[in-house]
Amino acid sequence: MRPVYPAFVNPAVRARNRRHMSLDGAWALRIDPEERGSREGWSDGNEDFEIPINIPGSVWALEELAEKYPSFKQPNGYEGTCWVQRTFELDDDWPGGKRWLKFGGVSPTAHIWLNGHYLGYHNHAIAGFKCDATQAAIIGGTNVLTLEIAWRDLDMRGGLPWAGPSIYCGVELERTREVRIEDLFIRPRIDEREAWVTATLHNDGSEARRVNPVARTTAWQGDASERETRGEALTLGPGDVTPISIKVDMSDGKRWTPDSPFLYVITLEAVSDGKVVDAVAERFGMRNMAVEDKQLVLNHEPLMWRTSSPEFNHSPTISPLVDKEIIRRRIKAMKDMGFNGNRTHTHIYTREALDVCDEMGFLLQVEPSVISNFHEIKPYPANRDSLISKVKEIRNHASVVVICMGNENSQIMWQDFYKEQAKVHLSDIRDLAPDHLILTGCGYQGEYPEVHNDFQTPHLWSRAWKWAHGGLSAIPWAGLRHLTDEGPIVLHEYGKLTVWPDPAEDKFFRDADMPLRGNYGEMGVVALKEAGIEELLPDVVENSRRLSAACTKILLEQPRRQPGVQGYQYHCAFRVGCNRGFMDDLACHTDPQFADLPLSNGDTALLMDRDFRHRAMTIGEPVELGVYLSHFGHREIADAVLTWSIEDGGKMLENGHVPGLSFSRGKNGLLRKVRFITPDGLGKFTLHMKLESDGKEVASNHWDFWRFPHPLRALSENILITADDFRWEDDMMAHFPTLRRVDDFTDAYFGVTLSRKSTDEKRSVLKSGSVQAIISDKWTDRLADFVESGGTVLLFDRGLLPESWYVQAQSPDDIQDKGYHDIYKLYAPFRSGWDHGNAATIVHDHPMLGDFPHEGWCDLHCFELIEGAATLKTAPLPGKANPVIRVVPMWRLTGAQAGPAPENPDVARQWATEDRVYLSESKIGKGRLVVCALRLLADPAGRYLLERLVEYVQPLAQVRKMRGCH
Repeated sequence: MRPVYPAFVNPAVRARNRRHMSLDGAWALRIDPEERGSREGWSDGNEDFEIPINIPGSVWALEELAEKYPSFKQPNGYEGTCWVQRTFELDDDWPGGKRWLKFGGVSPTAHIWLNGHYLGYHNHAIAGFKCDATQAAIIGGTNVLTLEIAWRDLDMRGGLPWAGPSIYCGVELERTREVRIEDLFIRPRIDEREAWVTATLHNDGSEARRVNPVARTTAWQGDASERETRGEALTLGPGDVTPISIKVDMSDGKRWTPDSPFLYVITLEAVSDGKVVDAVAERFGMRNMAVEDKQLVLNHEPLMWRTSSPEFNHSPTISPLVDKEIIRRRIKAMKDMGFNGNRTHTHIYTREALDVCDEMGFLLQVEPSVISNFHEIKPYPANRDSLISKVKEIRNHASVVVICMGNENSQIMWQDFYKEQAKVHLSDIRDLAPDHLILTGCGYQGEYPEVHNDFQTPHLWSRAWKWAHGGLSAIPWAGLRHLTDEGPIVLHEYGKLTVWPDPAEDKFFRDADMPLRGNYGEMGVVALKEAGIEELLPDVVENSRRLSAACTKILLEQPRRQPGVQGYQYHCAFRVGCNRGFMDDLACHTDPQFADLPLSNGDTALLMDRDFRHRAMTIGEPVELGVYLSHFGHREIADAVLTWSIEDGGKMLENGHVPGLSFSRGKNGLLRKVRFITPDGLGKFTLHMKLESDGKEVASNHWDFWRFPHPLRALSENILITADDFRWEDDMMAHFPTLRRVDDFTDAYFGVTLSRKSTDEKRSVLKSGSVQAIISDKWTDRLADFVESGGTVLLFDRGLLPESWYVQAQSPDDIQDKGYHDIYKLYAPFRSGWDHGNAATIVHDHPMLGDFPHEGWCDLHCFELIEGAATLKTAPLPGKANPVIRVVPMWRLTGAQAGPAPENPDVARQWATEDRVYLSESKIGKGRLVVCALRLLADPAGRYLLERLVEYVQPLAQVRKMRGCH
């Protein structure tokens, strides 16, 4: 016997003609690591299944197996064969017709028995299925249902490997009569104002039947009126399977949109001899997503598709989500932040999740993953059955608008047979879901003509990755113009940012009684403790979110200025059990630091053309900003007014307005130039903007800038410089006109006798009191001796510091063999990295900072200081380094490095960090060493900080006094 695919369990709507019994709830488990069960007849129902398990659910969720099969990601890591079983009673109302055991999803494979009768073998983990249990079921008695969930004969690798051995969706028993309806498909045709309904009629009886199909249409909620549409009557012989089709008039139908997700229900009935002998029901929405005139459109209206991706890793229930309360909370949180969809990376949501997306208006790109760079379903052609079954399951959902074969299916690049497979899969999807957009692979941008994509999804990962085009701060948008000239693009896996795991969020898992350990925050504490900076936890958690929020807002604004960019797959909104996103996995908490994100992430967004750079200005500097608009809202913008103001702490410094503006819908582009003079003062000021049309606000936004006074360039003659990087030395001397070289000083001091002086004599003159401080780019014995004697050295990183001070290469072989940059050594990017890079910056109060503006972290005015700067390890620095500006890096450990934390074996050592600095001070002997890795000559903020460091060595008041200045 073979299971039948697909099957629908726990649908949002049901017809009344079929009887159902839920088999969810308490089951029993017996593990079979030695695979004895099939030999010993465990399927007969006579064995003791001793471990309770809740279905839907995963074996990995069971604490009972934790000790024997330990795991650092979930309660246990058992991957052997296991058996699950439950009993149920059938009363006398169940005879007649067929009885079907229906499974919403089982992973990875299963053999199924009922009362010892073998019902079939399931090996399409992504698809629901049903088994004919008519002969095996016991009416009026106890039934024993048994599944062997096996890995040994797994020939369909992939699909749902993160679920482990599981029945991850619901199970139910269903009865049908002699005539039954299968494969109900509803195609909304918005232009024709009708819906095409197709299905197949099956006659399981022994006699011919005359059947009249009838479609009944009603609103899912609200209007209770019903429209009846009759199809042509037909005769079904015994065993016949006959296709039918009906066109349903929807001339007064409302369209389904994210703002108004109006749903209808069609109930298809099979009427014979004046009686309804079978009926099935399904919801649908009158909607169509397409590419028209090189634009992505929904119902012929231009769409800015703002999606998140992914949300499947380390789901709080381990197996895919079926809890509608959590699902609704998640989607509401995403919509509140401005998102209107999701890309379900390498998986497809459960039926429960798809139903919620239909109801809440959430646009989905789904990925059966038949061809993918990981979690690929194979072998071919058996994976066609998985694809076909899953497409049939999802095609009626209004929320599903794009079907993609898989993530970054790199096999297509070099293996021709994958291209041939893709062509077959493409044809399958077109046949089954002709109105959906289709992608062969996500992450392509037209570089392989053999790969069909209805729109392009550029990846934006550079060859050496250097944090993807300078940490996504320097994307060469012009390099995408050839794509946007041809059609819309939606950015793939865009903006991988990090936040430090918060131990306060661990309680969400525990309070919800979730099986996942819920100790991600504790892992972060362990990482900080190992680095010796555990006391900084509150600052790390807070600042990582402030940094990520600032970067995320910019990352969403950049593409929205680009013509032809019509979406992004932000990676990702949720923590997904680790160090990403701005919402916890259960959507109980959204980081308040991200409150401004919807301003840049709505249908219509006001933007400006300064991103990470040029946020620091010199007072009195004329500023010209390009104000952009990304307009995908419903309202026409004509004769609009743009108002702007510059404010500091609520005080208005300057304002203006620009009337008479118009802008087309469905476009990203320049709205107007705005000019102002950088106001007097020091530190942050905020530019506010608002666009109004017909007296109503269309969009608003605001951005922070910082202003600094003109450099004083004042320097005591008692401060000298010595550098190996002579170009940098010249730049420093150009900034400080009175700065002189150490060698020039000693030459002048000794005159013609210099050549006869010993090294000790040359060093002694530096300690004579004539030299107060030395600026350098290299740590030498001479400088160490100078500091010991009471001098001060300002040591700046130019790549010449001792090797042990830098972070060592993580992958030296890759760097040597592939020519990659050693990004771990060179720098941690300003933006909060993904699983590597800058998780948080911390600025400690210290006299050397003077009045340099900061709020305890490096905001956007520090971008030019940090981007491209190396981070220095605190421990190897001379003396006992006192960090002034810290970076807390994070990287995720994989492979052999993963394991329990040294002091807590119950905590997975998922992440590591170390104490690193951009700026620190050490006391050495009688003197002090200031080490700075920041780039201080790049912009007004850096130059201002540079002068504060110099003033810390010798206050400028003393300099003025020595020069007779007032």
